[in-house]
Amino acid sequence: MRANLFSTLFLALFCLGFGPAMAKPAKKLWSNARISISKNVDDTGMATIDVLSDGKLSKEPSDLFPRNSVEILWTRSGGKDIGPDVIVAGNNGGNHCGTFVYAISPGAAPPVEEVRSCVEKAKIGQKDGRPTMDCGLEFLAGNVPTNASSTILPLIWQDGKFVVDYARLLTPTPNGAQLAAIEQKIGEELGAITQNYPPKSGEPDFGAIATPQALLDLIFSGHADLAKELLARSWPKRLQGSEIYWRDLTKEFVEEPSWQKFNLKQLPHADVIAQFAAR
Repeated sequence: MRANLFSTLFLALFCLGFGPAMAKPAKKLWSNARISISKNVDDTGMATIDVLSDGKLSKEPSDLFPRNSVEILWTRSGGKDIGPDVIVAGNNGGNHCGTFVYAISPGAAPPVEEVRSCVEKAKIGQKDGRPTMDCGLEFLAGNVPTNASSTILPLIWQDGKFVVDYARLLTPTPNGAQLAAIEQKIGEELGAITQNYPPKSGEPDFGAIATPQALLDLIFSGHADLAKELLARSWPKRLQGSEIYWRDLTKEFVEEPSWQKFNLKQLPHADVIAQFAAR
């Protein structure tokens, strides 16, 4: 179950199926004058994160975390640090995109900033006194579950929330040799496919794996225009469905919650994505 952004000053993740009698003593993870964060573990080994803020505890149903996955990733030490009071994370163990990061700042609006990431373990870095993190994203290429493509979205704390760090995300335009290598990779894979896109009922999945990953890498480094051109040039003339494939792929991008959350329409050439995804 996807965790919720909370509209209060408190965050609590707890197991609905186990009462207080089954819970082991809470282990305090971190505290300051206003916040106390504890980890509670039930008899199944699943942990809850309880946040006590200004002496009040609030509980809301959400994901459960294996106890060893819950940890404090960041605390603001004062001085030149710019960021939330504390960042805590856990991985629910249910799937690869089950890592949840919570940045907690009582008095902020919202007081809890949530980021869901497709990485096994969240890590927090620092740049100019501000926390940074790499948020993993996954997309299903052409609606084929086994053909997941992934990318890393670099984030940095700014104005009370995590935003895209475009200085780390964007890359220079690939040179001719680099583009030729990408086009060759896409062309070889698509050239081995014998069916049109999308597959008809009863036909096997459209087996492109390297193609969507190459397109994803170009798009999220600021070169969606080149990605569209390379796909059009590499698509075999004997196969139908090039524009439908691009539409389905880009539709997954704009429907991914992170597209809205991090305002990814600011990506260079994002209009090439949006105009096809809207069809």
